[in-house]
Amino acid sequence: MLLTMIGIFVDPDDIPTLSMEDATKQQTFLNCYALDFYKHGQLEAIEQQNMLRRRAWDALKDWSLTLKTIKTTLEKLSEDAPATGPAKSSQKWTLEVVSHLSDRFAAKFNALH
Repeated sequence: MLLTMIGIFVDPDDIPTLSMEDATKQQTFLNCYALDFYKHGQLEAIEQQNMLRRRAWDALKDWSLTLKTIKTTLEKLSEDAPATGPAKSSQKWTLEVVSHLSDRFAAKFNALH
């Protein structure tokens, strides 16, 4: 995972997913809804294609907040990092990527209101 490369360890249980049963009553976890929404920004499509129905908005809100939390954490780490060197360069690049991702996702999510 990218965050592990820069010294941030994330427990997989902290990443928002939805637990559901598939057609065979097997437990399955869904998380592609966030990527789908990021690509097209259409709540109705997320509800239908990912079988979320009324839970889609809450699930997308969780992802938006998770991305904001990661962004804020990276900003704080970047402030505390050494001023130069490969670690600073890597952290800066990671912060830029996560900031872009978080900002675009939030803009699409906020457009739903």
